[in-house]
Amino acid sequence: MRQRYFMNRFYLFNKHTRTKGLPKGVENQLSTLSQKTRKSELDGGRVTDDSFMEDEMDLEGELLTESLQDCIIDPTGELYFAWQTIVGCCVFYNIIFTIMRITFEQLEYHWLLFWIFDIISDMIYCLDMGVQMHISFINDGIYVTDKNMLRDNYLRTRRFTQDLLAVIPLTYMVLAVKCIYWIFIRLLGAGDLELSVAVTSATLYGFCRLPRLIKYRTLSELFSSIESRTNAPDMFRAVNLIVYLLVIIHWVACVYYFISWFEGFGINNWVYPATEDGEPEHFFLRKYTVCFYWSFLTLTTIGGGSDPETNLEYLFTGLTFFNGVFVFAAVVGNVGDVISNMNAARTGFQAKMDDIKRYMLHHKVPDALQKRVKKWFDYSWARTHGVDEISLLETLPDKLRARIQIQI
Repeated sequence: MRQRYFMNRFYLFNKHTRTKGLPKGVENQLSTLSQKTRKSELDGGRVTDDSFMEDEMDLEGELLTESLQDCIIDPTGELYFAWQTIVGCCVFYNIIFTIMRITFEQLEYHWLLFWIFDIISDMIYCLDMGVQMHISFINDGIYVTDKNMLRDNYLRTRRFTQDLLAVIPLTYMVLAVKCIYWIFIRLLGAGDLELSVAVTSATLYGFCRLPRLIKYRTLSELFSSIESRTNAPDMFRAVNLIVYLLVIIHWVACVYYFISWFEGFGINNWVYPATEDGEPEHFFLRKYTVCFYWSFLTLTTIGGGSDPETNLEYLFTGLTFFNGVFVFAAVVGNVGDVISNMNAARTGFQAKMDDIKRYMLHHKVPDALQKRVKKWFDYSWARTHGVDEISLLETLPDKLRARIQIQI
């Protein structure tokens, strides 16, 4: 059985690397393992589970080392997951702060800090395009490791187009134009020619960074990877829904402040009030808190604020109410599903226990026997938490099922 297993592994690895052959040293290792297994079977002996696991781990370690040397990345490996986390943090940074830089003028005072994070995130965006060219994919059930095929596969996908649009250097182009204009003014000595614009530099650069949001799919892939790795998937889904909800409220709050700036602060009771330096409402934290509170009330359709007066205000408020109905319907429904799934096992197990109690009561089973049955149910729940181990393990291949049974 073990010999057949090693020969199957040899066949799969040969197909896996059919364009290049097996990595150096792996073929000899497979041959050695097969000879050891054959010799043990001829002698009537058996390869111990510990030695078998050690040999298998050495084989996989050899393959991993060779793959890293060839710059081939496993899409399900820990290395790519770590890179996904880095890229996901950059995408999340752009999602949160791009709209804030467009709307809140106070953030212009932190321009140096934002420029540092912008440059770092843009470099990671560019590096990610190179990483995507080396990620293996499955073709006819086998992972492809040929570099040319990996590159061509990435270049043909929609993801490459989205990644390319996400790294458009609009910010640096605008900065270059402003530098050229400043040099031109200085050389001519014509200070009166300076332009007077209604938007700040932070707002302008924020608009230029909007293409970075095209890479939002990377964040969704990161959440999917975390969900597949976490031991509490139901809890993570609930946290994931809360994060999405907070991001939507954040964006609506920023757009509300932007509309207030566009129409003029304090022109009516709907927009954000006009403030002066030194007033509490003038500070960034107070502005953002008030806008976030308005956004939360509107999206939850609670209301309570002033009625809109202009056409733009009516349009924005109506769309916010409309989106809020669907957003919170989806959130409440998903949270309900998450909670139901968290308690589904206990509810089903309790239903079986109640049925057996009623059955024993109907047939007048002695109390001593009833107590033994109840203790068995308590023991069964403590051991399996209502999971049907037999049907669950049947979904796994024989070798994985055997490995799990050995470990437990």
